[in-house]
Amino acid sequence: MSDEELESIPWSTLIEGNQPQRSKLIYIAAAAIIVFALAVLVTRSVGSTTPAPITAAVATPVATTAPMPEPAAPVLFSEADLMAVIEGETARAAAAFAEWFVYDYFTVDGDPATLLSVQRALPPGVPEELLPHNTIGVVTYVEWASAARVTEITPGRFQVLVLFRMVAADDGSTFERQPVRAVDVSMEMGDTGGLRLTDLPAPAHIPQRPQVAEWVRPEGAPETLEIAGMTAAFSWDGLDTDLRIQSSSLDDGGWRVLAINHMPEGVRWPFVVSFSDDLLPD
Repeated sequence: MSDEELESIPWSTLIEGNQPQRSKLIYIAAAAIIVFALAVLVTRSVGSTTPAPITAAVATPVATTAPMPEPAAPVLFSEADLMAVIEGETARAAAAFAEWFVYDYFTVDGDPATLLSVQRALPPGVPEELLPHNTIGVVTYVEWASAARVTEITPGRFQVLVLFRMVAADDGSTFERQPVRAVDVSMEMGDTGGLRLTDLPAPAHIPQRPQVAEWVRPEGAPETLEIAGMTAAFSWDGLDTDLRIQSSSLDDGGWRVLAINHMPEGVRWPFVVSFSDDLLPD
């Protein structure tokens, strides 16, 4: 064998374990591992991601959910509302002030506190001798007083019509009820917001009463109703203590009854009561 032939022999093939074959196995194993890893990555990617929308072919979607409603603004009073409230409060205050003044002004009972109250309410300068509150032997009291009308003459100036009734006694013991009278009480709003009188009260006309329907007397005989049924109908305190039915009649499917009640005080009071037929015993 020549030297050239020996040089061309692949000496690596003579090494134990055959190195070319071992390298090939290593490459195949590495390639298998890489392929396996790629397969795992592709599987996870396909299972966890969704296809991206094709924006070039699909229009922008429109929101279908309604917007959340904004909280409503708090309800605020307008200037007109506030003025109406203020005017209403002022009118009620004027009515109350006028009623209180009429009670004291027309009360003559010899009490110095009454005279002092009237003097404080009237404008300064009214002579005390004009007022009757020091009259000896005469006693007057106001049985009731009620403001019937409040008129704003000019801004801040009011005139209140007050109806009232007095009881009077010349000798201080026997009282007589006086007819209903009326006065106009003038006042204005002070600088500090309170009301004050501007003059003495002025006599006024009593408003005309509206016409009322004519009273129709029940025409039926008293025996048409039983007193047992009437006891249930007349249930006011002590009203059935001594009841006498005067007459009765049917009215719109029920009974209209005229009765006289003798109260424990000995005064006979007439009453008219309407009630349904089912209150009567069978």
